[in-house]
Amino acid sequence: MRRCSLCAFDAARSVSVGLVALLASRNLLRPPLHWALLVLALVNLLLSAACSLGLLLAVSLTVANGGRRLIADCHPGLLDPLVPLDEGPGHTDCPFDPTRIYDTALALWIPSLLMSAGEAALSGYCCVAALTLRGVGPCRKEGLQGQLEEMIELESPKHKRQENEQLLDQSQEIQASQRSWV
Repeated sequence: MRRCSLCAFDAARSVSVGLVALLASRNLLRPPLHWALLVLALVNLLLSAACSLGLLLAVSLTVANGGRRLIADCHPGLLDPLVPLDEGPGHTDCPFDPTRIYDTALALWIPSLLMSAGEAALSGYCCVAALTLRGVGPCRKEGLQGQLEEMIELESPKHKRQENEQLLDQSQEIQASQRSWV
């Protein structure tokens, strides 16, 4: 009833992709964050998909053989599908209740399978978002790169200084008009 070793760090991988996605969304003008998002999301997509496939295989094999493989170490004689699970050689040597192992395994594996599939889907979405931000491939949106370049130009110190001076002038005008009312 061991979980796939690829699935061991699902949470850490997914959280790191989420954090980079947040950083990239708040810092649209920093291309290294777009590339970092793409790489992390792609790695998480591949590992989550592999984990999902492994769990799907485990669930399928467990259902197909009625859970007999889950207790094969405890009941070596029970691999014969014609012998009921609670009979046969070695059925009293188990340190756990073999009647519940099948339900428990499926109860843990099926939600894990769904979560891994969801992680893979969201990682794919992050890959598409990163590609869109970089204007690469079929995800390219017309005008997005131009908008990002305009934002870079607007963020220049010279433009900010002019904007700040305009705001100060407007503020002084407002204060002067308020004084005239008093």
